[in-house]
Amino acid sequence: MMKAVLVLIALILLGLNLKASLLILKDSISEPKLRVFQLLFVWLIPVFGALLVLGIHRPTEKSSGQYPEERQPQDGFLGGNTGTQIYDEVISND
Repeated sequence: MMKAVLVLIALILLGLNLKASLLILKDSISEPKLRVFQLLFVWLIPVFGALLVLGIHRPTEKSSGQYPEERQPQDGFLGGNTGTQIYDEVISND
């Protein structure tokens, strides 16, 4: 039973390293020296190196193509706009 668990862990680590290695080799933006360094990192530090490379090469989210809503700046420590309201009231009363 113990041998089967160790084999399963080894296969998972091998698969993780292979996936990270394929992502590195498919990367056309990085310089060759950087790709070699990343490959060495993955295979010399198996778990951490592979997770780091997978995190670096994760796909980016597509934007919605719209600007975010404009927010009014808020005064005060808790985000209330009492200072702005008081200023507006003083100006409008003059």
